[in-house]
This record gives sequence, C-alpha cells and structure tokens, in this order.
Amino acid sequence: MKWNNKLKFQADMILGEEVSEERYNEMLEVLPPQAMVANAFLVGEPTDHVGGRARYELYFIRDGKHYSGGLVSEPDFKLWLIPANY
Repeated sequence: MKWNNKLKFQADMILGEEVSEERYNEMLEVLPPQAMVANAFLVGEPTDHVGGRARYELYFIRDGKHYSGGLVSEPDFKLWLIPANY
C-alpha cells in the first residue's frame, strides 16, 4: 500500500505529539512514504523491528494540526483506516 486518498487514518484515536507543519512536510519528503492515506503517512524507512515486524514513524493531521504518532507497523496502520468521506 503506497497512497490511497479514499481512506483516512482515525487520528482521533491516537494521542500523538504536535509537530510543526515544516517538520511534518520534511518527514513526508525525506523518503517516499511506506504507506499514505488522506491524512496520514508512515515514513519510508523502518525505525526498528519488533516481533519480526518493521515499525515506521507515523505522522498525521487532526483538526488542522500536525502530529507525530510514534512507531507503528504497516499492518497496525491499516487497522486504523476508514473511508475518507466518513
């Protein structure tokens, strides 16, 4: 999964740490995202591996603010997706 604008991340379910728009864009552009939906992405290179799963830095937008959501595996990221028109 690379990019899907028909899905969005349920950002209201994750606390996250607020980051600047500049930092969000920097992380978006540093490498092609591992996965990306309408309001969130996983940075394109894993930060670590746990239980045989690669974990990536999560970034998302909620209520017009930009957040870092910690480390997430791609399968776990997919569990939090809903239709973008929701």
